[in-house]
Amino acid sequence: MSGVGIFTSHDSEGLDKQVGERGEALSRGQRQSVALARALLNDPPLLIMDEPSASLDAHAENQFIHAMKFAAKDRTLVMITHKMALLQLVDRIIVMDKGRIVMDGPTDSVLERLNGNNAGAPND
Repeated sequence: MSGVGIFTSHDSEGLDKQVGERGEALSRGQRQSVALARALLNDPPLLIMDEPSASLDAHAENQFIHAMKFAAKDRTLVMITHKMALLQLVDRIIVMDKGRIVMDGPTDSVLERLNGNNAGAPND
């Protein structure tokens, strides 16, 4: 679900691979995938993610979105992001500008307002 299985399947050591201190033998995207896997392993009712796809390439980000549609089901997901593509994972969007809430509402409603007024819109 987190993408760990994908990159470990291409490594001869698989899940037995030594990753080094702080995961130094892994790419940033791989470290992010491992962190997500560890977070989901305990099946938390609340998942807080800060720029969860920041270190992922476009393909890995698409896989992440697909996996999170399943993983976020039946749990509360709080996500901080600037990526419009990730907003499909949430039911409600709160847009902040300079520490103030400037928009708040259901995803479709806020996205419609953002598309009509690109000032302050999150960037991809």
